[in-house]
Amino acid sequence: MKNLLLFLVLIAAACGSGGGSDPDAGDIPEEAVEEVVDDGAADTVDERVCSTDEDCDDGDPCTADSCIVDDDVCENEPADADEDGYPAAEVDGTECGGSDCDDADDAIHPGALAGCEDGDDFDCDTMPDLDEDEDGYVTDECTGGDDCDDSDADAFPGSTLVDCSDLDHDCNGNPDSDNDGDGQDRQECFGSDCDDEDPDVRFGIAEVDCDGVDTNCDSRMSSVEDLDGDGYANETCVAEGAEVDCDDSDIRAHPGAAEICDEVDNDCDGSWADGGADDDGDTVLDATCTGGTDCDDTDPDSYPGATEVCADGIDQNCNGWADGPAPRLTDAVVATGVTHDSVWVGDQTAVCWQFLDTGVTPEVDDLFYWNVPLTGPSGGRTSRITADTGTSMDPAMVWNGSRTGLSWFDSRGGSSEIYFVLLLAGGTEDSTETQISSSGVSAAAPSIAWSGSEFGVSWYDERGTDMEIFFARIDETGVKIGSDVAVSAGTGNSYNPSLTWSGSEYGVAWTDLRDSGQQVYFNRLAGDGTVVGSDIRITTDVATSRRPSLVWTGSEYGLAWIDFRHSFGEVYLVRLDGAGTRIGSDIRVTSSTSSANFPELVWASSQFHLAWEDDRDGNEELYYVRLDPTGVPTSVELRVTTASSNSTVPSMSWTGSEMALTWQDFRGGTSQIFINYLSFCE
Repeated sequence: MKNLLLFLVLIAAACGSGGGSDPDAGDIPEEAVEEVVDDGAADTVDERVCSTDEDCDDGDPCTADSCIVDDDVCENEPADADEDGYPAAEVDGTECGGSDCDDADDAIHPGALAGCEDGDDFDCDTMPDLDEDEDGYVTDECTGGDDCDDSDADAFPGSTLVDCSDLDHDCNGNPDSDNDGDGQDRQECFGSDCDDEDPDVRFGIAEVDCDGVDTNCDSRMSSVEDLDGDGYANETCVAEGAEVDCDDSDIRAHPGAAEICDEVDNDCDGSWADGGADDDGDTVLDATCTGGTDCDDTDPDSYPGATEVCADGIDQNCNGWADGPAPRLTDAVVATGVTHDSVWVGDQTAVCWQFLDTGVTPEVDDLFYWNVPLTGPSGGRTSRITADTGTSMDPAMVWNGSRTGLSWFDSRGGSSEIYFVLLLAGGTEDSTETQISSSGVSAAAPSIAWSGSEFGVSWYDERGTDMEIFFARIDETGVKIGSDVAVSAGTGNSYNPSLTWSGSEYGVAWTDLRDSGQQVYFNRLAGDGTVVGSDIRITTDVATSRRPSLVWTGSEYGLAWIDFRHSFGEVYLVRLDGAGTRIGSDIRVTSSTSSANFPELVWASSQFHLAWEDDRDGNEELYYVRLDPTGVPTSVELRVTTASSNSTVPSMSWTGSEMALTWQDFRGGTSQIFINYLSFCE
């Protein structure tokens, strides 16, 4: 019994070692064995004693049963009838889990070479071998095939998938990153090749003139053929059939460029007016384009310089106003002069100015007067007003309906004093030139108003410790009434008064230094010249405020001045009630980030009219704007003067339908007085 047990143990040991040292196992590819194991196919050694293969039949069609006679053990391996090293997928209708789809043909199995006949599937993947990736291209393993990678549906001749990898998606023999094979990756792949389709175009080689190509990838063709560097050759170098650059001096212009809002023929179609630049065809760039000035690109009759048509509600000349205003004359020279003033005297503009008279010894400044009709200075009459040995300057005029009251600064008596005279419409003196002030030192800058029965004159005077504002009355015959009245009562200098009549009393505004800086103050005087109340500081910002211009609207005061709260002079306006109390907040009229000066405010036709000097254009020019009764601008600012020299110190008066505007101008090389009329078509 012991011997029998020993025999069985030896047989079991022999069976175990025989399974692990099968000499035929090396004939089966490793992946095939793994596949059989993974699929659960039998691969065992039977412990039965055998002498023939029949003794080892396990009844499973998916195995090949054999007897290892030397060891007297059975071996059951996955079926591989064609001995190609790949177990059968099925045997006699039984699924075996192997990978060989045809176990009768050793040329058919996974990993086999492609078959190049229609319907071939030699590699058992159920896909036709001619086009495994079904991209429509035959594998290059078959004669005539050109699919360089039949396992990738994105790889085939002409593929548009060209990325920055080392793959060759378009099957041209070069990696995608260097598709033309010139040794430089294309720029999209952070290389230097600007044209990865042309091996003759790459960075660092010599540029070729007149070839129409950026050969050396410096972002332009040669300077001979493409002067502006826009990628298009000029007519001297353009290749046959290529589009010529219509303007080789402007990079914005070339064939195919987007037409934009400018005066450049961007797309070289022969016109700059398309693309919204000039829809109405008036040859003026639309205002919606950068630098454009055509205010209405739907109306060919509206553009800067067009003739304004009255009473149609359309702004033909693009100055921001329908039916005006617009300068009606070409700027007209009145005379050579310096300080001046003007006033409408019923049918024409009276202009008085200071002029250096070289015809007397010693030479002195005297005042001259000229009436300028609406047609311009050619029809005017000139009169010399002063003819004494002192300097006469700073004229101020007001019209009382029949005569002009003229006040000025005069030094004929040794000290500078304020004088007054009445003038008839033609400029003839109708009263004696009368000294109004009695400073004994210096009085200057008069401002004048008509109350309906007498004249009021205000000025600044140095008779005390500081310059102060004074006032005097003159009757309608030119005779002074009473004594000078001191208006301001501050401890600092006060100067540049602006006087107006409210219908019942005088209002006067001036520049005052009592607060350690220039500010605008206001006070009132009764009809008899008595000061009403105390000085009122109007401007409240700590910045400099100066040169007030005061008017009465019929129900309240309007006051304009120059304000430096923005580090440069701008025009501000505020409304005051009859007592001088502010109505609302300061209104900033100008916002040009430039220096404005010499505001001139007029109330006419139920609105404010404002002119001033402005250097936003590089030199001083005159601007004008109209404001509603609340002080809100109702238009754009109109530049009145257009000369390249300085135009300064405006004076305005209302004709009844137009605004007469005079100013000092230097365009002739000397100081001259100019005039124009702003027409409103109303």
